[in-house]
Amino acid sequence: MLGVTNTYSSPSPDHDVIVVDPENKCKHRLSLYVRYNWTFYNPGRRYACCCKNQGIKCASFRWVDPKWDARTKGILVKLMKRKEKAEEEARSWEEAWRIAKKEANDTTYELRLMKRYFGEVTNSLMNMRKKMRNNALLKKMKNPYSNYDARKWKEEYTKASMELEETVVELQK
Repeated sequence: MLGVTNTYSSPSPDHDVIVVDPENKCKHRLSLYVRYNWTFYNPGRRYACCCKNQGIKCASFRWVDPKWDARTKGILVKLMKRKEKAEEEARSWEEAWRIAKKEANDTTYELRLMKRYFGEVTNSLMNMRKKMRNNALLKKMKNPYSNYDARKWKEEYTKASMELEETVVELQK
């Protein structure tokens, strides 16, 4: 077995890496790192390997832990399966939440459109109501000019203006 020191470093966040005793070196004369194997065949079993980050790694590989007994290995495998199932369920819940959030946003957008539409319809109805009320008032007053179109209004305005001018001229005499 390899000796493990108390120093801890992690070149990547995915692996727990522990520096092994400095006298244990690989072919590159670099310290060996201890990593954890999380396969179903060797769950949680530690191994030492070359720590070279770039280029070709040497084939230095040694198990740090002895093989697990059948009971321990079975328990670890069950726990790993539970973890995978829980992660899958979490992804499923996240997907369901994302879909529900999108549907809620779509519904909110539709409600805003409906609110705007009904606001415009309400305004046009109010304007129509005012126009109908004004028309009814004109009919009640029996306005002789209510049925005239714009030309007749202009003719009447011209006649009235001429009469006013004639009156002003007569008054000035």
